[in-house]
Amino acid sequence: MKTFTHFTLLLLSLITFSVTAQTLKGDTEKDLSIRMEEVKTKCDNIPHDKRIRVVVARFNSTANSASRELGLNMTTMLTNALSQVNCFTVLEEKRNLSDLKSEIDLSSSEYSDAASGLEKGKMKIAQVIFTGEITEYNEIQTTHAVFGVTQATSKVHMGFIIKMINPTTREILASKSFNIDSKTGYLRSVGILNIKKTSSHTNPALANALEQGVVAAVEYLVSEKDKIVVPVTENYTTLIINNFPFSEKIELLETIRHISTVKEATLKSYNDSTIVFTIKHIASTDSLLTLLYGRIQDQYDVISVQSGDILLKRK
Repeated sequence: MKTFTHFTLLLLSLITFSVTAQTLKGDTEKDLSIRMEEVKTKCDNIPHDKRIRVVVARFNSTANSASRELGLNMTTMLTNALSQVNCFTVLEEKRNLSDLKSEIDLSSSEYSDAASGLEKGKMKIAQVIFTGEITEYNEIQTTHAVFGVTQATSKVHMGFIIKMINPTTREILASKSFNIDSKTGYLRSVGILNIKKTSSHTNPALANALEQGVVAAVEYLVSEKDKIVVPVTENYTTLIINNFPFSEKIELLETIRHISTVKEATLKSYNDSTIVFTIKHIASTDSLLTLLYGRIQDQYDVISVQSGDILLKRK
């Protein structure tokens, strides 16, 4: 009877512990899932070409008890989470570019089909860089035994700072600190009535703290996205026109300078009825040609256009 009573109490203890742990874990997962879905709704109508290009450059672990791997995990998890909400165009981390560069190099080698090759110089550059720093980390684990069942409780406190940085000017566009606390319980072993069970010690409190931290960071970054002034990228394009009458050079130069995206335009040379302009502008060469051709299409034909170069011919 005494053994039966112990066994009954053991079962009750296991059931109570299991229900409590599963409820805590389930509620947390549901809460984080709902929060991520709410973030996604804020970016449903943003076209892909209107999204800000970002990269999670790094998470440093400067807290004494925080491992380097903890920062690497935060970097990877935040990159993955941001790519799911469609608020930004998320670029690959710099530390993972070796595979991409190797593939591009292979495509231009003698072993690859030239028709299926990749073109160098097409990688996108981040307009905003996200960086983070884990400044606080504490982990406390306690155990207690109930009728031969060892129950372990893990508590994790993590503090981190996340920043938005303009890569052109090094200005910090936004910065915020976070404090995350997580507590979970789990069974380590059972040793009564010859029943034994073991489980791996993976510290679910740490995993939960990481997930909470990443979701909180995503919520913040998305809330700040409309405040970001995207750095303007200036480009240079060479405009060459064949069969061009010298007498019209000033008129065309003024036409180019009045285009909204043009910052500066100069006459570089004129030789054998071929005139060359150097144009400093924002946005792409294609965009520049679209705006220019809308003004001069009755007089010129487009011979070729590629990044940085436009060739026209006077009709």
